[in-house]
Amino acid sequence: MFRRITDDVPLQVLTRLDLEVSGSQRQIKLPTPLLPGFIPMRVQSRLPAKIETDGGLLMQLRPGRWQIEILARYPNELQQLSLPTKLAIWPDNEIWVFEAKSYQRLVEINNLPAIDSSQTNLPKQWQKLPAYLINQGETMKFKVIRRGDPEPAPDQLKIKRKIWLDFDGGAYTINDQINGSMTQGWRLNTLPEMQLGKASLDGHNQPKTILPE
Repeated sequence: MFRRITDDVPLQVLTRLDLEVSGSQRQIKLPTPLLPGFIPMRVQSRLPAKIETDGGLLMQLRPGRWQIEILARYPNELQQLSLPTKLAIWPDNEIWVFEAKSYQRLVEINNLPAIDSSQTNLPKQWQKLPAYLINQGETMKFKVIRRGDPEPAPDQLKIKRKIWLDFDGGAYTINDQINGSMTQGWRLNTLPEMQLGKASLDGHNQPKTILPE
């Protein structure tokens, strides 16, 4: 059992179950695969599987090795995540990785032992994230250092411009293609002498507004 915690809004947890199945085909139900209070959003599995109304995971098993991923969100802000004591069918401990979103808040986790993810069976794409070992009944606590990003990185923009001269030579028509990322503002302004005709973002038309000044 592995979990990837994404400190987004809302906070999301991707739960991954690695199964080794032998014997005949059969149907089983695993109780409470999600953490308490989480709302399931998606189940991804090559085996027929679904989340029941009581929170249990119903699966049609057949021999082989399988992975099941369940994406869930928490409806409110969280300061800690607890792994409750469960039935003996679940492992005594789990490995959690934490994906920070520092532009929203910066948190510190200091109550759980960090482990070397390269020495675990974590999915390879998860091994670049900080990993922690948590036992049943333990809690991961979030110490908030700051909220937001008071010193964001500079905008990184590139522009590709095409200019056509009008037939009478009195004006220009300009087409700008701007690519990159914006971290310090959410508006692009034209020069006062330009008349904005159309703006689109990823192929979708955008509204244009006029500043009071």
